[in-house]
Amino acid sequence: MCTYGRAGNPSRGTIAKKHKKDGVWPRRIGLAAKGVLGFTLGALERALGAKVAHRHCLLYVSHEDPDYTSGRLLAALEGTAWEKRIVLGVKGADMQARFIEESCPRGTHVIIADDNIRNFVAGNASWDDGGNRFLTSETRELGGLIVRAGKLMQQTGAKLWSVNPSCNHYILHQRLRDIHAKMKKKDLRFEQCDYSTRLGLVYGAFFGMEVLHDPSRYTRYGQVKDDLERTLRYWHLDTAILRFQVYSVVKSHKPGAFARTKGGISASSCLETHRNEAHEALKKMLVEFASSYARLPQESELAPCGLIFQSQAAHENAKKKKKMGLASKPAGHGTWIHSVVAARHKDREEQLKGSCRIQMEIKKARRVWGSCVLQRPRVWTQSVMTAMHKEQEKGSCLIQLDSKKLRRVWRCGVLH
Repeated sequence: MCTYGRAGNPSRGTIAKKHKKDGVWPRRIGLAAKGVLGFTLGALERALGAKVAHRHCLLYVSHEDPDYTSGRLLAALEGTAWEKRIVLGVKGADMQARFIEESCPRGTHVIIADDNIRNFVAGNASWDDGGNRFLTSETRELGGLIVRAGKLMQQTGAKLWSVNPSCNHYILHQRLRDIHAKMKKKDLRFEQCDYSTRLGLVYGAFFGMEVLHDPSRYTRYGQVKDDLERTLRYWHLDTAILRFQVYSVVKSHKPGAFARTKGGISASSCLETHRNEAHEALKKMLVEFASSYARLPQESELAPCGLIFQSQAAHENAKKKKKMGLASKPAGHGTWIHSVVAARHKDREEQLKGSCRIQMEIKKARRVWGSCVLQRPRVWTQSVMTAMHKEQEKGSCLIQLDSKKLRRVWRCGVLH
């Protein structure tokens, strides 16, 4: 497991005492005073146990980081088990993630965590227990989750996994209720249905991957939208991503939002630059490869990550239906009839000839309609359906209706 480093206010060790006298380091206040030792490293010790965390975790820092070059980070970690777990990396969250992957052997299961994680949490099954529950070393739940994620990646073909991007206890509780309902309905165990392989954002604050050393999976459009770009690149190559629905992490700052005081990505940027980089990254992703899986939101749509996800199958179906000139979501007999009427009125010449035939598949039934222009579709639909329900058991029916000067013929199989 790898995380990034932020020093906070060193208060122990000979290095800290020496620099305290000299007044080299300005004192930080608020959340910045804690540093990685009070955030992510402390949360890992609570969730995994101190011995396990020290043995399996490394601390990656940029060789240009002022906290490292000034000795502030070394002073903060002096006298702790993390003192010898520092690895010098590169600048930028996107490039650091790539550096971590390239520094590990192929096939290794690597987890990357931000340096401002307060706690690892999971949804509560009952409102009486309050909000989210914290993952502790006694339950060994976080360690079990990491091991299970590695096995599921081999089974599903996914190479990337993450937790829920939201730590809101209402959302996690609702996900847990949905899982319990699915367990009852399909007679499954909790471990079989607490994750999803569908397309969704892989949370950059805590995610795991299998090391492949594949350049086509590396992000290229900056660090503002690197988690979104990573999600889409892995989906483009694997068509599967693991996302555990009831687990999440609580961060010290709102994820993805610009804040000058929180450091990290925001430290070397301004609000306007942050927005421009995000917008340019979204456009380049869509142009290069992601247009089949995502799109820009419309004015009335909410897109917390910047794009609206859509599966490849839904995209291809939408293109086919658009080419046919049919409605995007036909549902039920009435909707189907109106869709046919709307499509037929686009081609008036063929309708007048009486030779237009439109074929559609709705819920495993194939219906064929051949007729002239409809004048009163609702009344005629009700009469046809009433007559056909009487003839369903025969397997096929031919109903001829005369209405004034128009003769309509309907041929089809048994309706479901």
